[in-house]
Amino acid sequence: MATTHIKRSTSASRLVNYAEKRAIKKDGLNLDIQYAKSEFKQVRAVYGNPGKTQAYASRIAFSPVGI
Repeated sequence: MATTHIKRSTSASRLVNYAEKRAIKKDGLNLDIQYAKSEFKQVRAVYGNPGKTQAYASRIAFSPVGI
């Protein structure tokens, strides 16, 4: 059975740090975490952030087979 969770975050960079520490696999096409964080910062500088939400995170968890 799969469970899903969607969380609102007030800091996109902290959200990336949290996910990076817990990731089992860190792989992807053109994946550069530091670049992504700098992009978040640049977008905030250009557009500002009138609300409290900077990013949303979603998590999908699957139960191990046989439980």
